[in-house]
Amino acid sequence: MNSSIQDPWKIADAHGLIWRPSKNGRTATWQCRSDIARKKFKPVSEKIIECREPPTEAERDLIKGRCKFNQQNMLTFANGGPPAQPTGAGNGFDGTIKSLVILYEASRAYKDRRHSTRRNYAARNKQLVDDHGSYRAADIKPSVLDAWRETWLVEVRTGERASRPGVTGDALVGHLLAMVNILLGFGASYLEDDGCAVALLKLKKMPKQKIATVEDDTKIGNDENIMTPAQSDAIRRKAHEMGHPVVALAQAIQFQTGFRQKDIIGEWVPKTDPGVSDIVRGEQKWMRGLRWNKFREDAEKLILDVTTSKTGERWVGNVRLSHAITAELSRLPQPLPGAGPVIVNPATGLPFEESSFRKLWRRIKLAAGVPDNVKNRHNRHGAITAAINANVATKKVQAFSTHGSENVLHKHYWKGSNAAIDEVLAALNKTETK
Repeated sequence: MNSSIQDPWKIADAHGLIWRPSKNGRTATWQCRSDIARKKFKPVSEKIIECREPPTEAERDLIKGRCKFNQQNMLTFANGGPPAQPTGAGNGFDGTIKSLVILYEASRAYKDRRHSTRRNYAARNKQLVDDHGSYRAADIKPSVLDAWRETWLVEVRTGERASRPGVTGDALVGHLLAMVNILLGFGASYLEDDGCAVALLKLKKMPKQKIATVEDDTKIGNDENIMTPAQSDAIRRKAHEMGHPVVALAQAIQFQTGFRQKDIIGEWVPKTDPGVSDIVRGEQKWMRGLRWNKFREDAEKLILDVTTSKTGERWVGNVRLSHAITAELSRLPQPLPGAGPVIVNPATGLPFEESSFRKLWRRIKLAAGVPDNVKNRHNRHGAITAAINANVATKKVQAFSTHGSENVLHKHYWKGSNAAIDEVLAALNKTETK
């Protein structure tokens, strides 16, 4: 064995560190010296973090900080001195936003989130660190965020800060402000840092529009940002005209079921993420998208039976009540497939990348004359609004949407029946173009 090859799991100066096998990889554990443990020092050991792969730089910093704190406390105890008082949870937090981001991205609070969420959070965290990494988290207050917000808005509008096509400056800044709240919440709860807790309480007093996120333009009642049934039909027709029938099928299913885009096209995630998939490409696997085995014939009905990705609620409905879904499925070779993903990129034979589908859908949408401020996510809100406008009872719309949000559905939550979902599907199709 070549001794010059460094062990990727070894961390210099992390005294007391032991890597123990775990279900998803290895767990970094600090272990007290046995002779000092016999003198009743606590803790005898402490699990720091679980890693599926060799630790990243952020994870190494977290492990070293925790090992250093425990080691110093242990040696002080052995010499008869008082235990050290931790800063936060004693894990190396130095009070700055940069330190808060490092610890957050090394924690389970971050790692247990979905791949797409981690990617988005990482991009926002990088912007926060680049702009204000040395700022003390405890000093954040409404006036500070107001100043940051105005600077960010100017940068977006002048082109100094990049924004994805179709994403407004207000939405981008809203994401950054929301990320500040997430980080402070992590610091207050996970790190038990009083400064973060006080800052978070101060921000809760801010007017809601100051920390609004991109979701605010999708609430019921904002007609300019809700997909209408006519617009959904126009996108389907234009998709066929442009030679993209798979987009027409995705559009029909998404608008008629109220599903989120991820529940239709799925997402590509690292192989190391939790979950098993039979669709693999390189170091990625495909998860959460709609599969043909979720459809089943039941007498005159075609039942779609899925569990939604965000809420984990089961959605069961007769999609033959939808003229649009029925029309799109009838265009496919019969009988329908019994397995595999429903929405496949014909260029690759595999499910779409999220960015590829988004760009194609947007191109078709604009060609169909649908305004650019109407996004793919507005399919869901358009379907819910159309059902409410058709005078379907709110509780039945909740069953259809599997949504517990007070902002969307009149501050009520009700887990309904399959009959309620079918009633919404029927209502959506009273005036729909076939």
